[in-house]
Formats: sequence, structure tokens, C-alpha cells
Amino acid sequence: MDYIGRDSLLEINLSGLRHNAQEVKKILKGHRVIAVVKGNAYGHGMERVSKVLEEEGIDFFGVALLEEALELRSFGTEKPILIQGAIDPNRVKEAMTNNLTLLLSDIETAKQLSLASQKLKQKAVVHIKVDTGMGRFGLLPENVLSFVKEVAQLGGIYMEGIYSHLATSKSTNEEYARMQISTFSKVVEELKNNGYKFPLRHISNSSASIDFPEASFDIVRMGSAFLGAKVIKGLDLKSLMTLKSRVSFIKRVPPGSCISYDMTYKTKKETSIAVINMGYSDGLSRRFTKKGEVLIKGKRFPFAGVIGMNNAMIDVGDENIQIGEEVVILGRQGNEHISLQEIADKTGLALLEFPASLSPTRIPKVYIDDIK
Repeated sequence: MDYIGRDSLLEINLSGLRHNAQEVKKILKGHRVIAVVKGNAYGHGMERVSKVLEEEGIDFFGVALLEEALELRSFGTEKPILIQGAIDPNRVKEAMTNNLTLLLSDIETAKQLSLASQKLKQKAVVHIKVDTGMGRFGLLPENVLSFVKEVAQLGGIYMEGIYSHLATSKSTNEEYARMQISTFSKVVEELKNNGYKFPLRHISNSSASIDFPEASFDIVRMGSAFLGAKVIKGLDLKSLMTLKSRVSFIKRVPPGSCISYDMTYKTKKETSIAVINMGYSDGLSRRFTKKGEVLIKGKRFPFAGVIGMNNAMIDVGDENIQIGEEVVILGRQGNEHISLQEIADKTGLALLEFPASLSPTRIPKVYIDDIK
């Protein structure tokens, strides 16, 4: 593999993405899907990922920021884009001129949208956000009906959707997840009984679409499923990422040698230490320090000592390792595979936190079409 001027690169498998999109369709059962591509598609590259998903028939995108939505528009997509984070009320006109769909849960933004709709002579499209237990954006359930009534009186706003966000999953706290789903259902029913119907109701994410099929409503939001980041029962998902570096230096050290900062790692015997040009400024978290491993020549080796800003050390023991040898931090090499789930379990990082934190400038992306 050509490392295009850098010792490290991130390989993204687009064939795997297409495969995952087809797998996702198996569980949709007629429901529409919002492909969540926030955080530069969780580090996978929003432009390429969104274009492939659009080719695969995805007709709705989700992002976190206005800037992300504008960037997605610059790539040429004309599909609906839901901004799932709050935006500056003074920028609602900019959002509307780019045909963006907004989260709505405060009256000031609603007023600005109503005024902008008059000036632009177009409806503002919004999804009302309900806080059923996440504690982030959204209206408390008891305040939703009065808010919707107030928004309806302002005029110029099309309340296309209503949604909430699950704070947990079936595997971590099923009771809490079911409580959130029940609360959301009651809010939707109350609105319906008062004459307010929403074409797009959504609360489910990738896992919930399997764990709680009754909560799929009209549309589901999916990110990790497309990226093959987690194991989802009933789906044959492919991981897309391979993060590679290579040995830039290697030396033999005696027993009792302290490796890296703070002398937290001391060799128990004579061993070889390999250095890679990747550190926390590249997105390689210091949480890898004590439990993380890499693959070299199809074998696992531990990180040795604290990960630095630009470098990390690896204890390769007595293995015959040469400068230039490929090092896999995430992905497959030979018969071994380091998955995002393994990294999350060992480091305590969120499942997609690591790929989302990888530096887009220090680690070039290479896109391939090859299912592994």
C-alpha cells in the first residue's frame, strides 16, 4: 500500500459500505432511514460516504451542525438534511435558503423561522425534539403540546417530524430504553388527539431498530450500522476501517529499561521496542497505553508506555521486526482482527469515538473497493 508521503494512513472500504447499506435494507421493512454522517461520517469521510449511500438509495441525511449540513450541500446532494443540533437563531435564514431541516425545541428559534419564512416566501421545515430521558436538546414531554400549539400559531413553519433520542440500549438498560419509547409514544398520541400529526416520527437508532422494532415508527436514524462499527443481530455487517502505520525505528533494550514518559512501563527482560510515528495529536488516545495492542506480521503486540504526542512505542519481544514493517492499529492483518468494539471495550472510549477523533490532516484517507 502506498503511504502517500505519510507513515500512517486510514483505509476505507467502500465495497463494505455498499454491502452494509444492502444489509440495512433487510431490517427497514418499508421504513425510511436517516443516514447519520455527522463528525465527518464518524471519521470515515462525509463526502465519499454520503455519495455511496445516496447511490444505494438513502434519501435522508442527518448531521449535528449547520456547517456540516452546508458542507454536505456543497458535495452536491439535494436530499433532505436534518440538523440534529441547535443552531444560532440568527442563521435560520441561511439554513432555509439551503433547504435544511432543523431541530426545533425553543420558541426564539421558532419566531426567527416564522419571520424568515415571510421574507423568503417559503416554509421552514422542522422536526420537534422531545427529551424523553437524554437530558440534552428537546422539550420535556409535558411541555410539547403547548409548544406545538404556539408554533402553529406563528405560521410559516412546517412541522414535518417529531423525534427523541435514546440514552441507552437493550443491552445496557432495557427498562430505561422502553420507558423512553413509551414516553415518546404517549406524546405522539396526545398530539394526534389534539389534531397534530407528524409524517416523520423517529426515535430508533441502529441497534434499536433490531431490539425494539415496534419503535421504528416512520423513519429510523442509522450511523454505526452503515459503518459496520458494531455487531447487530441478524445483520452481516463489514467493518470499513483499517488504520495503518509502520515501524519507523527499532532497538534492543536490556531488562529494567523504562519506556516513554513517567516511567510507567519497565521491561521485564531484554526485548525489542518498535516506534511508530503516530500519537495523540493523530487521534491515538492515551487510553491505549495500558491495554491497547497492534498487529505486526499477523501477531499482537502491546503498546509500551505512555503514548506521546507524535509517537507510540510497541514491545515486540524477540520477534524479528524490521523498519518499514506494517503496523495495524485498527482492522485486519493475517488471521487477527482488532475491531472498534475491542478498542471500545479495552479503552473505555465510545464505540465511534476513536475513528471520529482521528486527525483528517495527519492521517490521509485511502478509499478502496474490496470487501474483506
